[in-house]
Amino acid sequence: MAGWDQRAVALVVLRGTATDRGIFEAEVAAQGWDVLERDGPAATPTAESTCAYLVEVRFPGSGYRATTGARERLEAVADRLVLDMVVEAVQLVERDPLDLPVWHGYQPPRLPPCTTPVPLPERVRERAATWWAVTLGPRDTGRQVRAESEAEARALAGRALPGAPPAPNGSSVRRSMGTGPRPAGQQVPRRRGPARQFAMVRFPVLLALLCGAWTGALWGRGPGAWWPVLPCLAVALAGAAVVLRRAAPALPASGVGAAAFALVAGVCVIAAHAVATAPDTATGFAFVAVGIGIGSMVGTGVWLLVRQSSWGRALPWLLPAALPLVVVLLPGFGLTLPAAYLDSFGVDLEDVEVPAAWRVIGALKVVAALALWLLAPAFIGYAKHLHYLVKDRWMAYTVAGFLLFYCTVASAWALALQPAAAAGARAVAAAAEGRTPPFYYGIKPEWMCVWTVADVDKVPVEGGRLARGSAYLLLGDAGGTAVLWDAREKQALKVPLAFLRLVPADAPRQPCG
Repeated sequence: MAGWDQRAVALVVLRGTATDRGIFEAEVAAQGWDVLERDGPAATPTAESTCAYLVEVRFPGSGYRATTGARERLEAVADRLVLDMVVEAVQLVERDPLDLPVWHGYQPPRLPPCTTPVPLPERVRERAATWWAVTLGPRDTGRQVRAESEAEARALAGRALPGAPPAPNGSSVRRSMGTGPRPAGQQVPRRRGPARQFAMVRFPVLLALLCGAWTGALWGRGPGAWWPVLPCLAVALAGAAVVLRRAAPALPASGVGAAAFALVAGVCVIAAHAVATAPDTATGFAFVAVGIGIGSMVGTGVWLLVRQSSWGRALPWLLPAALPLVVVLLPGFGLTLPAAYLDSFGVDLEDVEVPAAWRVIGALKVVAALALWLLAPAFIGYAKHLHYLVKDRWMAYTVAGFLLFYCTVASAWALALQPAAAAGARAVAAAAEGRTPPFYYGIKPEWMCVWTVADVDKVPVEGGRLARGSAYLLLGDAGGTAVLWDAREKQALKVPLAFLRLVPADAPRQPCG
């Protein structure tokens, strides 16, 4: 049975025949809901009567607008099955267990009876042994109990359980290290699921990412510029430790500290490296900060959509089946960047061979640029989570469709094609000034002194006239044909490699010797 987040009890009044009642009750059972009470006269297939149902509705989503979501789910059933039904009252069911303290059974160390005064060294050893057993748990029996008081916990620790070894004589209970007794009069808090508790770790992680981006942006200015990040990192570390402690109370304190430190330090280093290696370090921090915020919101929205969709359960089976398709199509996406780059030179993509590894790397950049389309499913995920897509869903899906189209086109142009075309334009300008353009996704321009092995008039040239002994910019080759860029005439020449002898040029603007 699928899980749910909310439970609500609704009073439903249905007017109809026995057929209408049967249709409604069958749909309630199919949805995984329960009919708690039924109050009404006996119905026949021909005579109409009114029947009041008390129905428990279960569904995923947020507690915000959950009452409205429960009512609209019942009304959607009535509309779909064409039933004369009114939801007269609905209210959420509250079932949140108490978060009782966790106790560990342990065997206290055996100490000699205090019949005579004990020397100081002996007292120190006894206290150290007691502290060691109570704090670090080397003498634990393996029993863990939840109880409000120590007396109840001691009774549960000594209770026999089937298949478990009996508790040793004189066993007691202890709390985990770092947890003290609850103040008198304080109410026992409610327990939340470990998954929900662990989900709170995203806030310390986001803070650590921002700290790393800050450090990476100001790293070159020395410690005096980025030392204020240390208090923020301490807050992130403390927050991660608190969240992990609440999500996994059985984990020892040393394990909690190590996990929190590894998590915070890892994400901080990743963010710092991303910003420090960015081309523009002045805007790197702002870019990463905005990216972190948008990425967190989009990732959460997509996750909400997956967990509330019926196809989310089939996702683990669909991903392996789609993997071969991704392997086939991924290199094709990577050719869009070299194609836009070469278009500035007036060269077609098939004229230059791009290595397969750089096709994959380029494809990853294109896929990352196209990730903005995830805003559309994230929007749907938030709308479903907040119960806005129970009825009248066409408007939301229309907005999501427009958002999907716009984000896909805008991201493909602004983050992939336009930067590639701009890189090509800069390469053309650099070649016109006699400089060597930088490497770009498998295309490595090089200045070459071009010599022909035969008379230049007998060399087949496509695109212009070849000047023997002149420097040309070699863009690459494919199928035995080299592509040369003539910076003076601003045109590309295609010449078979069999007719050429290429020598690296030290001074592109000077004649080759």
